[in-house]
Amino acid sequence: MKKLNKIFKTALVFSLISSTLFGAYACKNDDEEETPKEENKPTDNVQENITATEDFLLQNGATAYKLVYPADASVDELNAVAEINFYFKEATGVAFETVSDASVGVATDDSKYIYLGDNAITKQKGIVPDVEEYTVSGYVIQTHGNGVHVVGATDRATVFAAYKFLYYTVGYEYFYDNVYSLNRGTTEIALMDYDVSVVYDAPYGFVSSGVTNNDATRTKYSVQSPKKSLVRGAMGHNSMSWLPVGMWLNPNDLDNYHWKWYMGDCSNSELLKEIWIDTNNPVQLNNAGMPTQLCYTAHGDAAEYDLMTSEAAKTLIDIFKADETAYFAGFTMSDDKNWCGCEACEASSAKYGATSAAVVQFLNDMTEKVAAWMETEEGKPYKRDFWVDFYAYYGLTTAPVQAKLDTETNKFSFTTVDDTVYCNEYVAVTVADLFMDYTQSIYAEVNYDSRASFESWAHVCQRPQAYLYSARYHDYMVPLESFSDMQELYCYLRDLGYVDLYNLNAGDYGWSTGWNALRYYLGTKLVCDVDLNMEEYIDRFFDNVYLDASKTMRKLFDEWRMVDAYNSATFKEYVGRGSHYTVIKKKEYFSDKTLKKWKGYIEQAVSEIEYLKAKDPALYEKTYKMIVGERIWIDYLHFEIYRYNMSEDELTKVKNDLVGNIKYMGVTHHHEGLQTPGEISFYLESIGG
Repeated sequence: MKKLNKIFKTALVFSLISSTLFGAYACKNDDEEETPKEENKPTDNVQENITATEDFLLQNGATAYKLVYPADASVDELNAVAEINFYFKEATGVAFETVSDASVGVATDDSKYIYLGDNAITKQKGIVPDVEEYTVSGYVIQTHGNGVHVVGATDRATVFAAYKFLYYTVGYEYFYDNVYSLNRGTTEIALMDYDVSVVYDAPYGFVSSGVTNNDATRTKYSVQSPKKSLVRGAMGHNSMSWLPVGMWLNPNDLDNYHWKWYMGDCSNSELLKEIWIDTNNPVQLNNAGMPTQLCYTAHGDAAEYDLMTSEAAKTLIDIFKADETAYFAGFTMSDDKNWCGCEACEASSAKYGATSAAVVQFLNDMTEKVAAWMETEEGKPYKRDFWVDFYAYYGLTTAPVQAKLDTETNKFSFTTVDDTVYCNEYVAVTVADLFMDYTQSIYAEVNYDSRASFESWAHVCQRPQAYLYSARYHDYMVPLESFSDMQELYCYLRDLGYVDLYNLNAGDYGWSTGWNALRYYLGTKLVCDVDLNMEEYIDRFFDNVYLDASKTMRKLFDEWRMVDAYNSATFKEYVGRGSHYTVIKKKEYFSDKTLKKWKGYIEQAVSEIEYLKAKDPALYEKTYKMIVGERIWIDYLHFEIYRYNMSEDELTKVKNDLVGNIKYMGVTHHHEGLQTPGEISFYLESIGG
């Protein structure tokens, strides 16, 4: 694996000594040390053995091959058929004739077929990969005689296999919304002897933002997320939806009044009547003054606890009864720092050394009731593998584990008070460490607590998942340099057995500036193979997205990373726990000269693709947008940092460029709007744009 870690950052800093980015340098004041790293364990999960044969898939612009799909093809398998034919035809002008396996009859190795998905012929040959071995995202592509079998361990994975087949044959690769590579004008394609096997390092995972957080886009990127069921309309931060206050804390319905299920003291129902709002919404999440979190000990009342876990179990049972495909639901705390401080909760925290112990025990008890129900006559028809996950977030980030690091071996040892804090087979944890420094190595001293958390949860949970952060949530317009440590973090989590790497990026539903398109692309590649050559894939992105402007845009990207590395090494406050919340719109971080030079790179890049305007207007427009989208963050920093130092004419131009490109690119959000509205319209209004 080609790592991009602190060694790379240090090299960047030294390279700045001879650069012209700054006239002078401050002394390094970062005395941060790193814990010695464990060597990562490269896997052989991706096998690509491909050799040319003397035959052809396409010759002289024609093909004798047919595309075979299952007669009972699923939606995903039909999508794979459509995608292969769409992009193959765009590249070659030719589409495959498509036939079902039922019409093929007996196929021999001389038959010229591309067998797609779980069809009869592929099954007869025993080629369909086993989902236990290949996981939900893995697939194979194999040549047998003249036939090529393209099949996944699941139907969705077959779509991923189809995209890989397109990559091998016509150079198709998806980079961003409607931005992909393709060898157009192809008239000849050799038949290859494929022996391809792909098992994802993290079968689930994605770099997500508003614009990419949908199933169709994830499929284009060849990644997927677990299908989470809604719980009374809520998917995330939904614990209160499992046991809604409108059902169980209604002061006008004392027969179903269970105040001990909630944080705080709501024993006096008369007091609640003063703040109760009847919204006809059983969840009542917006009822001012009502508790926002559950009490996972039921205030120490055993009878209430038993009833509470039973009612939560019924909620999940109802989901399974209504949806035969449901298998996964979140039980995640509300998105605030409130928590129950009753005697029972405090005693649990003191005993186990973590608030999270009570949550694990509660979910263990609840899910075991669901599993027991599935063994009853009523429940057997609904029996399935399932799990429920919770967020190790805010006060739950710390696992109920005592972790001790041996500095000589660089390994943690773990002890627990008892076995009740081990998650059972139905409970998953999603570690959402909001305050890790994602701009530094996971092994850096500043991230010791984060490392202890990741490893402790992996110790007590069979299905650990990670919720990572890769944006400046108070200011989406400013880029975050997590690229240098991204691969190392993914590798680290892979080795710990994390199966879902969900990387939250800027929550923009239009264009997301600050190299986020690149981050999406790299994240999708890393969940498949964390041992890939990162620099090679960065080059691939720049070459295919920016075309003739690739070198200029790569120069801009590399210089920005150099500046960030310099700032990280020079200014102590630039990095640290939760550094993605650090305000970096300061002159000492970005000089006027540097920002102007970077805007010059953008202008140069635009000029380098100018010829496309007449040759291929659609391609020009697509490429132009990808270039000027990265000008937004530069103009934004220039305007925000130097607006009071500019002449009136310069200020007007910078603001007009910024506002014009924001509107042209369809940027929707300036920041995460928790305390203040985050929509870009509010920012534009504030600057008179």
